[in-house]
Amino acid sequence: MHWTALSPKSKEKRRKWLNSPVYQKPRPNKAGAFFVHRFYIMRPSIFFLAGLLALLSCGRARPTNPSAQGLSRAVFDTLYLLPATDTDTATMAYLQRHLADSFQIPVILLPTQPLPAFAWYAPRKRYWADSLLKWMRPIAQNGRCRWLLVTGSDISTTRKDHFNWGVMGLAYRPGRVATVSDYRLQEHKRPTGAVRAALLKVALHELGHTVGNDHCQQPHCLMQDADGRDKTAQLSGFCNACRKRLFRP
Repeated sequence: MHWTALSPKSKEKRRKWLNSPVYQKPRPNKAGAFFVHRFYIMRPSIFFLAGLLALLSCGRARPTNPSAQGLSRAVFDTLYLLPATDTDTATMAYLQRHLADSFQIPVILLPTQPLPAFAWYAPRKRYWADSLLKWMRPIAQNGRCRWLLVTGSDISTTRKDHFNWGVMGLAYRPGRVATVSDYRLQEHKRPTGAVRAALLKVALHELGHTVGNDHCQQPHCLMQDADGRDKTAQLSGFCNACRKRLFRP
């Protein structure tokens, strides 16, 4: 409310309140916020922080590795990694480092977040990947950035005639958000390093979808459709056609 909208009597009451010792002292309210002098400070959420980071960094991105100036950069400027609480620090550090090297853009690691309860599908004890993408949409307002949610939980979607089909990742095509899971990559008890390398390929695949790439028929291309299987061992990189859409000339 503006001062000009107050009556003289209301103005006098407000003036006395603002000058009172009670107002000048910070005091918590029921919501856990604080009145400090004339500023109302709310506890920031991860979505507010991520949105603020996007505004500050998108459009001013630079390659994270100075020695790689001559390599192609992704068509988006910044990648944000959002780890779920069931991920481990070493895996996130691995993804951050290798995605930055792959795309030649800054990759920012956000604080961990619990997955939303509304995405949980109790009958099969896993999360709807579609719901996770919708949960992320409020923070993905800048079209020059991408957001990748990483989880260790099982995720699923409905595909063709398969209801609640387990997947390793999902993304909007085109879009700004994607999610990946290493749950299915650990089924064959492969070494930790191999799981992380496979998860990186899944992340590259899903981020390829966000720029409009469809599934590719070229052998060894990262955009191949998994079709219910783990094909990561036979995939080595993007084919020329998929690469043109994902990287700058």
